[in-house]
Amino acid sequence: MPSRKRRNADPLRPSRSEKKRRALMTTAAAAEMLVLSRAELEELAGPEGFVAEAQRTAALKGGARKRQIKHLAGILRKDPELEARLLALLEERRGSAAKEKKDFHELERLRDQIVNDALAAKEAADEEEARFCYRASDGVMPEIARRLPGLDADAVARAAENYCMTRKKGPLREIFRLLKSAHDMEEVRKAGW
Repeated sequence: MPSRKRRNADPLRPSRSEKKRRALMTTAAAAEMLVLSRAELEELAGPEGFVAEAQRTAALKGGARKRQIKHLAGILRKDPELEARLLALLEERRGSAAKEKKDFHELERLRDQIVNDALAAKEAADEEEARFCYRASDGVMPEIARRLPGLDADAVARAAENYCMTRKKGPLREIFRLLKSAHDMEEVRKAGW
């Protein structure tokens, strides 16, 4: 029987709950997509037949509609670039909150990974009776800093260390704020503003 440690070997790998949450968000975006016009759907540049399938789905009712929405969501999950284009289009055209919600959950997940990694490092330091110090070069921090180039990794590491010592909510909020700031800077950079 595999040990529990093996299952959590990669801290950046999403949990089953996180995968399910993402799938539900993609399904919601697929359902929201059905109100778009044919011209708007063609802007997505999806796979062949995608626009026609979305339009056929919009005309369905009941269980058949739900099945087809799940099918469209499956297509979107297989093509993350198409999903990102859809979320951006929905946000631009319809003021969709789907992209914002997805980004929020991703930032929460990153924050939790950082905190869990710091707590594990503190526990290891306590076992060895060593002084606990969490740095930007420890654990998951380098990978997260690579994904969010504008991240003040030193400030995040200090806040994670502070949380481990005090268990107060302030450092958690600070980590989230720093992650959101770096994420927003990356979004602006990608948009070319």
